[in-house]
Amino acid sequence: MKSTLKSKEMESVWCSIEMKKADNFANEIAEACYSKYISLPKTGKPNEEREWTHLAGIVKVEGWQKDVSCSSYVSMDVVALGTGSKCIGKSKMSPSGDILNDGHAEVMARRGLLRYLYDQILETYRTGSSEVFKCFSGGKCFIKDNVTFHFFASHTPCGDASIIPKVSLYKDEVGRCLKRSTEESLFDSKQAEGNLNENSVVVPTRNLCCDFSCANLQCEMMLQRAEGKKRNSNAGVVSNKRKYHSEEDSFKSKLSSGRANICGGSNQRARVNYREELVKTNTEEVVISDIYRTGAKCLPLESLQDPHVPGTDYHVVGALRTKPGRGDPTQSLSCSDKLARWNVVGLQGALLSLLVNEPIYFKSLVIGGGCPFSKASLKRAVIGRLMCGNNGENNSSYDEIVQASAIGDSISLPSEYAVVNPLILRSALPFKHAQTPGGKKQPCPSSIVWCKVPERAVEVAVEGKKQGVTKKVALTSAGRLLVCKRELLQQFVNVASSMPDPTFHLPSLLKLRDVTSDVTEIKQCLIQMPYKQLKNLSQDYKQAWNAVRAVCFPSWITKCDSLSSFSLAN
Repeated sequence: MKSTLKSKEMESVWCSIEMKKADNFANEIAEACYSKYISLPKTGKPNEEREWTHLAGIVKVEGWQKDVSCSSYVSMDVVALGTGSKCIGKSKMSPSGDILNDGHAEVMARRGLLRYLYDQILETYRTGSSEVFKCFSGGKCFIKDNVTFHFFASHTPCGDASIIPKVSLYKDEVGRCLKRSTEESLFDSKQAEGNLNENSVVVPTRNLCCDFSCANLQCEMMLQRAEGKKRNSNAGVVSNKRKYHSEEDSFKSKLSSGRANICGGSNQRARVNYREELVKTNTEEVVISDIYRTGAKCLPLESLQDPHVPGTDYHVVGALRTKPGRGDPTQSLSCSDKLARWNVVGLQGALLSLLVNEPIYFKSLVIGGGCPFSKASLKRAVIGRLMCGNNGENNSSYDEIVQASAIGDSISLPSEYAVVNPLILRSALPFKHAQTPGGKKQPCPSSIVWCKVPERAVEVAVEGKKQGVTKKVALTSAGRLLVCKRELLQQFVNVASSMPDPTFHLPSLLKLRDVTSDVTEIKQCLIQMPYKQLKNLSQDYKQAWNAVRAVCFPSWITKCDSLSSFSLAN
């Protein structure tokens, strides 16, 4: 007996030490990003008296091992940084690729990473290796084994991850995603005590985490598609939408008892009072009367739609959403949705996939202090929506990379691609320019992008354009943001044509036909090729994204072809 107790005590101490190490790592990531932000010029930063902004960063860490200790590493270096909370409307999108559609911090940081990677590839071509790549072989650069990337955001990403109950149950969480329990467990244990009325619900603490089982997610996705068809065929009639909690009584809907909620729904009917929910902890009952809201709106074609009723039933979870904003509607999807996409196809995008040997994933996602936060909500938004393999296993339990050989029935990922299970951490350090609850400050209209490159490392964007540009240079490279589509395409062409022995590698790599051994002619072919055509040459990347999209995100917005048909020749 004493031996068992001692073993449990040792295990508890070990867990406490590991959690402290994880907290230290999160704080170090946050501090590195904050320090880099402070070092940047004042231009583009918010006026501290009346404005706020968000910050995101991507940190390169060498020697980091998740399974040993996340605080054990050799070096840490911020390589890309972004700020901002604005995006442009559909009417302002440019068919020339010279305007940035999305100016949110996460997107700016990721685009800064692309510039950094192009610079690292060029360095590898010149010297044989770089900070990130160990060698060049067979037309591609190979990533160093000990290099990992880590994503930092000073705030919980907009969209699905931001839907969090307003209650603090744990020191590292402002709230957790509630899971519906069965009618018996809800009422039998408490009915005799007189603490429940007909419409109340008690959710045991053990049920507060989301259920990511493949069966539940597959059932929910099929349900979404079925309900979407029903909703579209019954215009003007409220359909049986899936909600943040089970909505059987709230909307008087008659759903089948076997349907699963995306957060582990009940197989039996549960009575719901959406105005007030009780959560039983070890010592007391905490009232859940509301959730944190997101301004991100469900896509019009999503079968999941927000009911917008008071209290905890205001939002649905799991839905694809567009960025928050007023006025001209945007086509930019929420940061939660984009992080989920990057979590399976990588941060590098389609063009860079032609030049590197494998996708580049973020191994951890660190959120800054002082903002609403829920590890369960982040897991649901970034990982859980991708976990629906057809083998019936719960892939989310794997510690490192889940080699999801099949995301859905008969849909396979290429060998190098996977659904990643990044470590989700929270720093205790708040961002100095963060939005304050109930504050009267306005969002900063500008966005900053910085990356670790030798030239034009920092740029400021306003409404998708480079700040302070005159008409004289507006249509030149000097007048455009180097992270817009057109300039990133230019960097791809410049880097690819600088490849060692390009006349040998590029024709087969880029499917170029009828070209001579002249490098100038190869570069001219790339200049003439439309942006979309070049991206489609990355067949493995395209196959991976199409597989995920078809099963997990069927309503993901497809932008007009005219927006990606430009080339460097026009």
